[in-house]
Amino acid sequence: MFVSRSTVTLHRAPDYYSKNVFVPENLEYHQPRGKHRSGFWLEGTPYVALDNIGAGAFGVVCKAMDTRFKKPVAIKKVRDAYKSKSSAKCALREIRILRELSHENVISVTDVFMTGSGFEKDVYLVMELMETDLHQVLRSNQSFKEDHFQYFFYQLIRGLKVCVYCKTVLERQTFLLFQDRYLHSAGIIHRDLKPSNLLLNGDCLLRIADFGMARSGPSSRVAPTESTSARTSSVGSHLSVSKWNPGNFTESMLLQQYVSTLWYRPPEILLSMGEYDTQVDIWSAGCILAEMLLRREIFPGKDSYSQIKMIINNLGTPEKKAIKKITSPDIRDYIVSCGPKSALPFSTMVPDASPDARNILSNLLQISPWNRSSAEQILKHPFLSKWHNVNNEPSCSEKICREIQEIEKYDDDHIIKGLESEERHFGMFRGNFYEIENEEDQTKKEVEEEKVVQSSVNPLKTVLNKFINKKRKN
Repeated sequence: MFVSRSTVTLHRAPDYYSKNVFVPENLEYHQPRGKHRSGFWLEGTPYVALDNIGAGAFGVVCKAMDTRFKKPVAIKKVRDAYKSKSSAKCALREIRILRELSHENVISVTDVFMTGSGFEKDVYLVMELMETDLHQVLRSNQSFKEDHFQYFFYQLIRGLKVCVYCKTVLERQTFLLFQDRYLHSAGIIHRDLKPSNLLLNGDCLLRIADFGMARSGPSSRVAPTESTSARTSSVGSHLSVSKWNPGNFTESMLLQQYVSTLWYRPPEILLSMGEYDTQVDIWSAGCILAEMLLRREIFPGKDSYSQIKMIINNLGTPEKKAIKKITSPDIRDYIVSCGPKSALPFSTMVPDASPDARNILSNLLQISPWNRSSAEQILKHPFLSKWHNVNNEPSCSEKICREIQEIEKYDDDHIIKGLESEERHFGMFRGNFYEIENEEDQTKKEVEEEKVVQSSVNPLKTVLNKFINKKRKN
């Protein structure tokens, strides 16, 4: 769904920055900086609202011009953030995540400001503006090779690694001390991965966007065994449950309702297994890779039950261990009514894919989350060997893990103070975010590594730019 230029109210749309955007060089900045027709109040800021774009999980988005640098940006508005504790917490969480991650494959926030007073404050996040998204690419008639999708998928997993894989010293020490009870683990669960939230530029750079539904939760794990394959789950604090058993904790201890798009929703959510962790993003990534290879959705269910049936018909009946964890009797009965199913070979599901592509899908699209590969393991798979470079695949820091977990415990005053602190932080450094990195400050090794990567990416750029140029002409 695209938002018309004449539309005043922005509604929830499946595409985040789905329009191809570019700004004429002779654009004049005479447009008033007052209230934009879609409700973006930019008075007193260096930004001029240009056009509506769409909506994210917790806000509306417009295209704007940064008049200091004549650079187009995207501005996300969280309306009346202070009226709802959940909205304010989501805004603070997204700002903190994007600011602290600072990763090439994660969209970055370059400025934050607020308007209004009292409890009628709106929070604005200024972010990079990308040229298109994976949803638009896959829906086009432009021809792409598997090499393109390898590179897109590599960047997705590289971005997920920094989000979900946080093996800190404290985590290791706590595991050694309390491996039979608790696992102090931290990470970021995106919870809404889909092609329209994977933004692209003509140089084939991919960035993960829309962290409005992101949560802090457990990340890495030990290889599955009878005692350790049970997944850990965040309960809104530093405490995690070591056994995957919904009977061990109350409903209020679960992560908030999972709201991902149905087609990318993992089985542990569809089957009401009671809890989930970072492996939900791995499932979504598998669905996205399959969609790239097929150029259509792999599990396009019409509702939750048809989605479950479609997954079972392709991947087989869930193992007994998974069925035991289903908390809903209705869903358990529905699985029984489907009858015993054997998994289809991936050569049938994705017939035109390479053997390596089929193999990696078999590691991603596992009904039982404990059987899925981690982001770090996926990066080492032969399917991504052309791009894999362990020295250029960072993990997140201990600091971000702690901070995101702390936000979950904030009361109203702490949330407000946190947002005001973020506004002051960006206000102090406003204007310093678009400085071009001086290549002379890079080491020779970094420069050479970049040349190697670019030599492989250049042939891919030609095809993607062809698609983007077509959109500009239209």
